[in-house]
Parts: sequence; structure tokens; C-alpha cells
Amino acid sequence: RRQRQMCIRDRLISMFLQYSYNLIDSAFVARLSENALTAVSLSFPITTLMNATSIWIGVGVNVLIAGYLGEKKQDEANTTVTHGLLLAFGIGALLNLLSLLIMKPYFGAFTNNEEIYQLSMAYMSVCSFMQIPNMVHIAIQKMIQATGNMVAPMWFQIAGVVVNFVFDPLLIFGIGVFPAMGIRGAALATVLGYALSMVIAFLLLVFTKQKVRIKIKGFHVDSNMLKNLFSYGFPSFVMNALGSVSYTHLTLPTI
Repeated sequence: RRQRQMCIRDRLISMFLQYSYNLIDSAFVARLSENALTAVSLSFPITTLMNATSIWIGVGVNVLIAGYLGEKKQDEANTTVTHGLLLAFGIGALLNLLSLLIMKPYFGAFTNNEEIYQLSMAYMSVCSFMQIPNMVHIAIQKMIQATGNMVAPMWFQIAGVVVNFVFDPLLIFGIGVFPAMGIRGAALATVLGYALSMVIAFLLLVFTKQKVRIKIKGFHVDSNMLKNLFSYGFPSFVMNALGSVSYTHLTLPTI
């Protein structure tokens, strides 16, 4: 019972850290102007959907690996790791491209204010590149959590949040040797935070002793495994994506 309570606690902390990037950006960007804060708020539904997709793949990987390890099927668990990483990179790149393609009509539908529109475009044109590191680090986080290790994934998430918190003011306002990038600086700090989490997570998976590892030799795509991965993670995607849809329709009038 205690272990289950610890798992729930760590998952809640993980979810809070995942969504803290936007909160941190908003806190610093609000010092630029009200329009800048509005621009970040307009971007929130897009980034939430991106996070929801990352959680979809991560939860699917988590459930599969935990099941295979429980059945003593080590090879299948390792195969799931490889599938998860390939999906994280591939879908992450696809979502990156899609977000760049849809942001013009999306922001145009929600604001008639040219300054807000330009600020939104500036923020999202950089923030879109968070998706590959976001998906990869969440996938690895869920892989390691499936083995019962809840602590290590929390720490590489914290490292990313700290980087975002430190670099936000440096890049937004141009402190010290850093250029004043305004709202683009907030987006870049977010991307750097996710990138650091991805690098630490990947190094942890590859170079430390874990109960699962990447399978390369003899690997082949298993369509049934992919089907299960998507189906197991889909409820988590719906739960997280609904927040984005509700936010868009209920709280974002045309500005």
C-alpha cells in the first residue's frame, strides 16, 4: 500500500512538472506586456495537445513494459523500448511540423489584434521544436517507471524545469551576456529545458543499469505491439486533450 501511495505521489509530481513550463513562461512573459501574456495563453491549447500526445505514447509504453516484465518476458519488454523511442522521435517530428503549419490559421481565428498575433507566432514558431525532446523524455520516463523506479525520472524532469526557470529571465530580458529575445526567449528556454531532460533521460537509459534496454539486434516492427501500445495509452490522451479543447472553446474568445 505504501509503495502504491508513493507511485501516485510521484506521478502527480511528474504531471505538475510537465505542465509547469507554461506557468513559468507566463510568469516571466507577463512582465513584458499584457499582450505577450495573452500570446502565451493562446499557445497553451497547442502545447497541451502536444503534451497529451506525449503522454499517450508514454503510458502505452509503460503499460506494455510493466506487463511484459511481470510475465518475465524480457525480450518483449526491450522490444517495446525500441518501439517507444522510434514512435517518440517519429511522431514528435510530425507534431512539430503540424504545429508550424496550423499556427497561422489557429492564431488568426482567435485574435484580431496584430501585436498579439505576431507575438503568438513568434512564441509558437520556437516552442514547436519542444515536441521531439518532450516525447522522447516522457517515453523514457514511463519506461523507467514501468520497472518500479519512480525517483530517477522525476529528477531529470526537475532538471529541465530548473533550466527553463533559470533561462527564462536571461533570454527574455537579456541579462548578462544573453541577448534580449523577448517572448522568443521564453520559448527557447522551454525547448532547452525539454532538451536537457531528453539528454539526461537517454543517457540514463543507455549508460546506467536498468531493467530494460534498447533492443537493436534482431529488432523488427511488431504491428500487434504497436496496436496495443496505442490502445493502452489512448484513454490518457483523451483525458489530457479534453483540457485543451475545453480551454479553447470556453475561455478563448476572439481578441
